[in-house]
Amino acid sequence: MEITKYPIPKNNWSVGRGQYRPEIVVIHISDGNAKSVIEEFTGKTEKSSHYFIKRDGSIIQFVDEKNVAFSNGIVHLPVSKWVLEHKGLNPNLCSISVEHEGKNQDATEIQYQTSADLISGICKRWLIPIGSDTIIPHYSIRQDKKCPRPIDVLKIINLIKEKQNLKKIEELKTVKVSLLKQVLVALQKKLTELLTKIK
Repeated sequence: MEITKYPIPKNNWSVGRGQYRPEIVVIHISDGNAKSVIEEFTGKTEKSSHYFIKRDGSIIQFVDEKNVAFSNGIVHLPVSKWVLEHKGLNPNLCSISVEHEGKNQDATEIQYQTSADLISGICKRWLIPIGSDTIIPHYSIRQDKKCPRPIDVLKIINLIKEKQNLKKIEELKTVKVSLLKQVLVALQKKLTELLTKIK
């Protein structure tokens, strides 16, 4: 997966997470296109996200995962289970934010696929469970936002699970083929020994 890193001013993110680590992934949709998002994140807005997925599926990384992005804003009437269990804690400290180019448009299929692959890797690196409690829409933190609608967060979660299941199936197939080869080699060896004895 190719990721283009785009450095942004320090005023729009902070170094390190202190005693915290990523525990949730927050899904966002942009108000504009890639150009306007870059302009916003490189300005004096105190806004950023870790990743931005363009309509063509290409990825821009603005903030390193080990650092804090200023992406989720204030907490307002949250419904996220994780946020409710961590009252008083700024979600930015424990989240990785994935922005999608869209502006009121549903994600393209390539965006969905890329998002699933990217988030799967994030979750693997930080040991974040795959599910609706840990991969959440922005509006579950801020009810005054509709972000990332109309993007279907559940679809992203299901895609991750499907890809993981397919990977497990492929791994099982590989193991079975390997075992079958070993059995065939052993049988061939045994058959050779028997034929030698008969001669």
